[in-house]
Amino acid sequence: MLTAIHFFEDQYRAKNIRGSPAHNNLWFFLWVQFIHIALILFFSPLRGEFIEEKIVVLAVLLVLVTHFTSIIIYYTEKLFYQGDANRLGGKYYLMIDRLVVFGCLLLPGYFWALIFLVFIGKPLFYKILKTQGYTQLNIILSNLFSIILGGLGRLVVY
Repeated sequence: MLTAIHFFEDQYRAKNIRGSPAHNNLWFFLWVQFIHIALILFFSPLRGEFIEEKIVVLAVLLVLVTHFTSIIIYYTEKLFYQGDANRLGGKYYLMIDRLVVFGCLLLPGYFWALIFLVFIGKPLFYKILKTQGYTQLNIILSNLFSIILGGLGRLVVY
């Protein structure tokens, strides 16, 4: 049922964007994402706890740290760099980067501190893959979202 609702919601968004390019903006995207998360939580099983299903919350956080953050970065850069609307190049490298940081923060005990090695190794990672052209805004938002969402994930798990 949730899949069908999700499909129709995505079709609604796509139709609105095609019908009116004015809907292709950050605020409309955030509204649709709010509806997505509300529906996921609404259809999650209830057991009377504050966080009902940890796996559902972690799945939502996983989507937020990867795809959601990429699109937030895209729309934010679109606001700041209006002449260049195609800034999603290399987005998968940064998705993996955010996923690694997110994953480090979910490690048990003090193993989360491996995040510091990840941050030390990032310049080498970028150099080896020859990924260039990321704006400062992109790097800052990417790291900020991965740390915040990873921290929230850690709170959920532990």
